[in-house]
Amino acid sequence: MCDASLSVSFGRIESSAVSFFKQDWLKQFAALEYQSKSHTFNKAVIAAYYNVKKYGFEQWPWGLTVRQSKRIVNFVLKEDDLLYLNPDALNLSEHAIFRKKTKEVCYDLEKLFSERLTAIKRGIGFSERADIEIDDYKKDVRLDLIYNGWKQTKEANPKTFLMTFNPARYYRSYELLDHGFDVYQKIVLVKKHPYALINFALQGEHAFELSFLSLYKDPELKLINDQNDCIIVNCLFDLYKLHNVKYVNLGTDAGIKGLKFFKHKLPNFEQVVYQS
Repeated sequence: MCDASLSVSFGRIESSAVSFFKQDWLKQFAALEYQSKSHTFNKAVIAAYYNVKKYGFEQWPWGLTVRQSKRIVNFVLKEDDLLYLNPDALNLSEHAIFRKKTKEVCYDLEKLFSERLTAIKRGIGFSERADIEIDDYKKDVRLDLIYNGWKQTKEANPKTFLMTFNPARYYRSYELLDHGFDVYQKIVLVKKHPYALINFALQGEHAFELSFLSLYKDPELKLINDQNDCIIVNCLFDLYKLHNVKYVNLGTDAGIKGLKFFKHKLPNFEQVVYQS
């Protein structure tokens, strides 16, 4: 598992290797070769959510470490050779080697689109509506417009637990495309006005949702009540038909009632991640 350019000895990486990787943390992280089934372990998710650009990463025979300012996060890719794993860190694994479980919400797209529920039909046809455009997207000034409006709406909602609200990780996901990550990224325009941004990390027949930002409280941009549901379904259908994606992982609902309801609206299954 360990990259040949790294010299790993008793839980330490030689300073020469660390200096090399600081040239471009995101580019080096994108170049790592491993497969993941979980949202938690997807490379793009780790890069954006744990701010690899700022904190960098370390690679070990058993997996990866990101040392943030207030915690150490270990992503355990192998079940063996864990002698030097820090027990005080947040240790995560797709294998059942830790006690605590986190459940992620996943869709089987072949099953989803074979049923053709009413919600599915509405979503598939959403991009054909007048005043709707769904286009490929690369980071530009429209990100700030949508992100800031979405963030302000969330922060104004008394149901948002601000202590754990971490919107910057979603913002960071929009620079991954420029650093070698395979990302499906769309912007939704309503009446020519930027309304929503959505992106997924791609990994073969799997896709992992990175973010979905929208100006859902703007009455001028709301054409139908289930607008965001339709955007999700439309993008899932695009992933299925044009990108050969079979499974989509939306990540955990984090115990948030509204998020749980939104992610579980469609037929789904769970992917389990274990943590210490």
